[in-house]
Amino acid sequence: MLITSENYYEEETKLFEENHVPIEFRARLSSMAYERGHSAGYDEVYGLLAELVCDLKKPIEEYKKRIKIEAVMQYIKI
Repeated sequence: MLITSENYYEEETKLFEENHVPIEFRARLSSMAYERGHSAGYDEVYGLLAELVCDLKKPIEEYKKRIKIEAVMQYIKI
């Protein structure tokens, strides 16, 4: 599928949701992809974004686990 300015944001949202990317990470990932690929068009930006999401998938999952553990530990301390 060719990514254009018309469908970019819809595809970006799907990519983030399918990969469970936290909302707090999304703007920075989008910005990084745009900075690196905007001169080549939205298709390139989306490809770079997909690579970033793939590269960060495991660290994001580990981060989410740690946050949950810390929240439980904080609750137990109360």
